[in-house]
Amino acid sequence: MAESFPGQGYATFLLIKDEKSVRLAPARRPDVIASLWPAEGGEICPQYGVAVELRLNDAMRKDGFADTSKLKLELDGKDVTGKAKLQGTTDMPQSMLHLSYRARLRLGSYKATLTYRGQGGDVRTYTWKFRAEKTYELGGARSDC
Repeated sequence: MAESFPGQGYATFLLIKDEKSVRLAPARRPDVIASLWPAEGGEICPQYGVAVELRLNDAMRKDGFADTSKLKLELDGKDVTGKAKLQGTTDMPQSMLHLSYRARLRLGSYKATLTYRGQGGDVRTYTWKFRAEKTYELGGARSDC
């Protein structure tokens, strides 16, 4: 049995209970998610939003194209999917989809949640946290936004 919960520093851990032990393990991002922006626990400038690049599976496509009715992107519990920009690859069936939502964010902590379909059609979610700040770190140095 595995149960996920956020740890300190916004990292997500799995509490794994089996017949032999109880242990913590870092939660792995699902393979369907090729990339996230910002990264888990990352900092961004307030003028940026969130983005997810997905590896599409058959359950996320209809007639070879990304089926956006099978995806939902939420920011602090608010569905922003309808305001997101969607860009799919030109191969058939489509193999990737880039979902991005740009908005001026207030300073502070955020939680983003992606809801998608697993290969078998089951509904899955992935949640990550980040912060909008006046400065950000790049190459070990802090820069103003």
